[in-house]
Amino acid sequence: MLYTQMENFAEAELFYSRSIRISEHTLGSDHPQTTNALMNLAYRYLDNGKTDKAADLASRVNLGEENHLADVLSFTSEQQRLVFQLTVNPYSLPARLNMSQVLAQTILRRKGVVLDSLLEDRLISQASEKPEQREIIAELLIARQRLMQVSLEAPKYPVEDARERRDTEKKRISNRVDELEAGLARQVAGLGKARRALSITVEQVRRASGRTRR
Repeated sequence: MLYTQMENFAEAELFYSRSIRISEHTLGSDHPQTTNALMNLAYRYLDNGKTDKAADLASRVNLGEENHLADVLSFTSEQQRLVFQLTVNPYSLPARLNMSQVLAQTILRRKGVVLDSLLEDRLISQASEKPEQREIIAELLIARQRLMQVSLEAPKYPVEDARERRDTEKKRISNRVDELEAGLARQVAGLGKARRALSITVEQVRRASGRTRR
């Protein structure tokens, strides 16, 4: 950051590249801190006139932020979601790069995943009225919280052993979340779909809109 403020962008670029390697090695490629490091480097590429390299990183940043948003929405309250939204700005980088397609898809998917999560909240609320489903839902919410916690926590040293243990626990909890969601989905239609918006593309919306007009 100091080199950036000094407008020594080449030196800043080297340090940001190093921070990405450290973050990926220590926390993993899907960690929000890694995504933030990628974003920092993308901006330095812009400062150095390396637009193509910045655009390549922008797509990785966008994917990481989308997945993190879906994780946050899977267990937090409405108030916590509003607070989280104030901490992110997913539109600045693609806007500076004039990546209209990426910008449109970012807007589309963010709005979609929020709506999906609200619909899922309603389904869970309705399902929790039944005693036989209440315990499953409680366990599901706890499992989602723990999965998020494990995904965000930094491993203790030695790094390789800690990362292996963390990845094993993430896989175990993730499998349990899938089992719980699958069990509820068989009883509650539409449950477990909070990430479906992340598979929608702008082109699909265009085609659907064209069919509607016709």
